[in-house]
Amino acid sequence: MKLYHHIFSFLAAGALLSGCAAEQFDAPEPSPEGAVTITARATEMLPQVLMSRAFGDENFEPKEAEEKRINRLHLFFFDSDGNFLQKNESAKAQWDPYYVAELGKSQLAAVSVPKDAFVDQANLTGVQIFAVANAICDDPNCDHKDCKFRVEGITPDGKICHGDMSDPKKEMVIRKLKDLQDWYYRPQERKDEEITKLPAGGMPMVTLFKSGADQAILSKDGRIELDMRALMARVDVQVRLDANQTSHDHQLPTLRVTEYGIKNMPVCVPFSDVPANDTTLIGKGNDLVPEKTVKVNDRTLIDGQEAMLFTYYTYENVRDSIGEANYPSAIVRDDKNGELKQRWKPTIAQKETASAFVMKGHYTTHQGLEYQAQFTVYLGKNTTGNFDVRRNHCYKNRISIRGLDYVRNNDTDVYTFDGRVNVRTENPVYISIVNERKIDAHATALPMDIYFLRMQEGTATCPSTVDIEILADPLTGDIPKWIRMEKVPAVNMTSEPAGLDNTTYIYDRGVLTAGRGARRYFTQNLVTETLKDSVKLTVGNNYQGSDPQGGNRTRIYFYIDENVPTSNNPGPEYGDRTATIRIHYKNDEGEDRDRTLEIDQKALLHVTGSGDGRTINYWMEYYEEYMDHKDPLDKHDMPAEMYTGLPWSKRSDGGDTYETNDDYREYIYRNFGLKEWWMVGSWELGNRYRSFDIYGERDGWWMTEFMLRGRSGRMPITDVQTYNDKIPPTAFHYCYGKNKRSSSPYGDVPTGQKGYWFLPGIKDLEIAMEEYYATFPEFQKDFYWSASSAKRSSTRESTSEARATAIKDDGSHFGSSEKNEEAYNPSNPRSGGGRANRTQALRIRAGYIIVN
Repeated sequence: MKLYHHIFSFLAAGALLSGCAAEQFDAPEPSPEGAVTITARATEMLPQVLMSRAFGDENFEPKEAEEKRINRLHLFFFDSDGNFLQKNESAKAQWDPYYVAELGKSQLAAVSVPKDAFVDQANLTGVQIFAVANAICDDPNCDHKDCKFRVEGITPDGKICHGDMSDPKKEMVIRKLKDLQDWYYRPQERKDEEITKLPAGGMPMVTLFKSGADQAILSKDGRIELDMRALMARVDVQVRLDANQTSHDHQLPTLRVTEYGIKNMPVCVPFSDVPANDTTLIGKGNDLVPEKTVKVNDRTLIDGQEAMLFTYYTYENVRDSIGEANYPSAIVRDDKNGELKQRWKPTIAQKETASAFVMKGHYTTHQGLEYQAQFTVYLGKNTTGNFDVRRNHCYKNRISIRGLDYVRNNDTDVYTFDGRVNVRTENPVYISIVNERKIDAHATALPMDIYFLRMQEGTATCPSTVDIEILADPLTGDIPKWIRMEKVPAVNMTSEPAGLDNTTYIYDRGVLTAGRGARRYFTQNLVTETLKDSVKLTVGNNYQGSDPQGGNRTRIYFYIDENVPTSNNPGPEYGDRTATIRIHYKNDEGEDRDRTLEIDQKALLHVTGSGDGRTINYWMEYYEEYMDHKDPLDKHDMPAEMYTGLPWSKRSDGGDTYETNDDYREYIYRNFGLKEWWMVGSWELGNRYRSFDIYGERDGWWMTEFMLRGRSGRMPITDVQTYNDKIPPTAFHYCYGKNKRSSSPYGDVPTGQKGYWFLPGIKDLEIAMEEYYATFPEFQKDFYWSASSAKRSSTRESTSEARATAIKDDGSHFGSSEKNEEAYNPSNPRSGGGRANRTQALRIRAGYIIVN
């Protein structure tokens, strides 16, 4: 039977580039023989997070040109009841209600329908057109007989038949539109490496066009536009190694990726959409391939370098979306990339059916230790509880690998570090320690956990021990006096030891939580007196309840004293310091392994300068301690473990509306030996001591003392311990808390001590940010709190605002007069000024002042 038809296939200008939602194509004019031109084009992909189209083009994900091409187009014509239109046997141009167009590679296909193709065409209303694109191979040597989607023509009773989803040779009859919509497309299963590319025939697409009940769309010249939606989803995974660790010889952690792929990949998909509220499995024939694997050559991630992109295509996989209800009750936060929740998502996944990205490789630590690691990230429209992978969507996942830090549990030689990471190793023990290279100058308790890997049902295959020893300095021959150790046996990590002084140690926070077994307070002589002889400890794997060696998963705490100067000119002996720890493993079978661990502690940075009538001379912390973890048991679910900043004062204690001027002056006159303000002798000198005049010298220290100790009943500093279970209430608490060495409400800064931690004044802060602008990227963009109130007038402060600042692109500082244009803008910080609401959370740098 000869068919007369006109097919137009072409590329619009710029179509070879990635498209966007607003991209337009010029449609061809209808041919003389045709009543209507049908044009088909690929729609853009929707983003991972579903939103209403009313929001605009940002809801669409631009497709690559290859994803838009229509190589072969099938058209099916039905009436309003879903029955095939009747063919007009007397028409010159013979058309079936099923039609296929061979197009070649195009992003837009056009078919001109003859005006008399169907019976009573001029009066047909409610016409439905079902279109299928690229659901067949484009191999010119293929006779299509073995293709999974094959339409051979008309059966004796006038219906169309084609191959079954699982058997290409089986004939099935399509009697109505619903039969076609319910049909499962099951192409040839792709090989492992092929999942990174589109199928040979192109991106399979479908759509259903419905005309109005009173519209005879095939009766006159015009145009019908078909927006084709992909049956597949594209998954983009960006992986970045961000362990932020290095060795003394500047060796960085690396991850050599050997393969990646997807678990539970569907091999078939229905032509019709799965309803949005349908949380069941797709249905019959939804076979899942356990794992597709792509081998990788020369793909090495180096710590801190640019992210690596992995991409693949998959058919949709609709799962039960569990939601957040099954998370541990403490999981209440999420960061901007979803990393905190994502590490828990695998713990609630239906692992036999939910689709996941899997990446495997060899992880080498900054100290040269090698592990086989597998990273698993479950897909879905969010990082919390959705596991749906839906058609025509692009799923973008950004993964930051922080290192092998967060140990959860273990089986025989396999350790789960969080829900995403499993590790295998041939090492007899695993030493779990976090950020040993990033210890700040504050007094610190650094935990290290020891896992004996060669265990069987809790009993060692042979007796093993690990000796931990603080080595002497090779230059002086002396053991460093600033670091000591204490052991917490495994049994004490899971239960509170009987008779133990619970006011000294932390044992009231549940099982295996961060800080368990640590001393509550880093008391003044903890290292130099209490633990002075604790320089070598032994841990064994055969703990049975009384063996003092500790047993598998015993914890060692390194207590590291302050690294602060004793004067403003301390000399060459002051600076960064390193302690070398020897870790010696041996067992009764003669195995003997030695390694060393370096623990670095940064010194404070000296800040000097002058301005606004002040001489600046103090010290500043190198790391912002609240930004990093130091415990392998951190689950990222406790509020105190990580935060991005703190308020200047809190609304709950009245601090955001409290006028401090006169009370501040009265406090410092009374406590620091100054004259009463009315006895100073001049207005200028009297005006010097106001809360908006906190610039430098001792001002910041005085203001910090006043904010925490000078306001009766306001924010006592009672909750600062070695390991906190609360976020410090304010920036003042964070800074002053480093003075705290006992359970007293305000700490016990010893009599005669000359050094104090404080929140710097505004000039202190500006000079520090200028001096170390190139050292810290955060100084180049972020705002920091000072200890100064904001000014309301020449004599009064703003009772609701305080002074913050950052460095502008031109090198100047954001100011803070009483002008509205110098107010901090939370939605666009660098567009405003440095006068911020006191309850705004901003970054903090603690200062250390030496008072002569």
